Amino acid sequence: MVQTDALNPYHLSTFICPLTTQVIDVHTPLRVSIPQGISGLTATSDILVDQIKAIDNQRFRQELGALPDPYLAELRKKVLQILDFVEESLSFAPLI
Repeated sequence: MVQTDALNPYHLSTFICPLTTQVIDVHTPLRVSIPQGISGLTATSDILVDQIKAIDNQRFRQELGALPDPYLAELRKKVLQILDFVEESLSFAPLI
């Protein structure tokens, strides 16, 4: 899930980055590698940063744990990079 909690009471869908267990052993701005056991994952997985999408909340099949740093920091950085929001992120003000 890559969405602010401020949208939860109003938004019937959630922005996500999908996961795959077809991991690649190459450093790329399009993936974040998450080892098995982190956040409840049963297999080593890659977050597909470039495949951000909104899905209906009723489609969630399984709740995973929160993504700890440094993985969350890497995901945030890569999302900002692929959306070309790097400079804007330096002056980010949270949603009210």
